[in-house]
Amino acid sequence: MPRALPARTSATANDIYRSSLSAAEHSFRVTQHKISRAASSLNRSVRRFADDRPLHFVGVVAGVALVAGAALRIWRSKRYA
Repeated sequence: MPRALPARTSATANDIYRSSLSAAEHSFRVTQHKISRAASSLNRSVRRFADDRPLHFVGVVAGVALVAGAALRIWRSKRYA
């Protein structure tokens, strides 16, 4: 004897759209929350490092600025060459 199949409900395009939009909004909120937590954690770590070792922190900032400046100079020289 064949089994009875469950009744199919027809999902309209509007239902699918709303469901997809809801899922996308939820994913966006979760991602935004994770990024916010990671940024807060990074902020605390950098502040703690700067408080514990201020000269090391200044050295790191100077090194990053030097590398960024050199990279920008190389990029500009190749771009307009």
